[in-house]
Amino acid sequence: MKDIKGREDWICSPVVKYRDAGPVEKANFDSILKILGGESETVEIHHIGWNEIILVHPKRVAEMEAISKKLEQCAVLDDAHLCAVEYNEFRKYWEAEGWKEFIRELKQGKKPEIIKALESIKSVDQLEKLDWFKFINRKLSWVYEWNGNELLVNFDEMILNAPF
Repeated sequence: MKDIKGREDWICSPVVKYRDAGPVEKANFDSILKILGGESETVEIHHIGWNEIILVHPKRVAEMEAISKKLEQCAVLDDAHLCAVEYNEFRKYWEAEGWKEFIRELKQGKKPEIIKALESIKSVDQLEKLDWFKFINRKLSWVYEWNGNELLVNFDEMILNAPF
């Protein structure tokens, strides 16, 4: 753990990454670090409890002001990176819990023909290879989305629009 003594005049990034941070916070934290060129003699990441903060040397105040101003104008610094973070969170969810929940939903929806085919699908890579999922992904306006810090998966519409 880095010592923060002697850093009292350093600037704290406007975005803190904490244990339950959502995709926006994670993406913005990563983007700020990227904009600043990563960790260096003038940029440090410090862990304080469940939080990660970026401290920046005062000689880089203009860069931090520009980042803060951009965040005031737009809540997301890098849309493409946010999409990647959201997708990775969906992948983690699907592989840990989502596929089990999906099978439960299918069983409630009485779709035994789909259940048997999908019970072994435990990774997003396997799921994305299915023609059915490609069809659903194109047909629905959303398969998953973020509501604050909660991932919502559109199981009902996925099942309703299944082409079998």
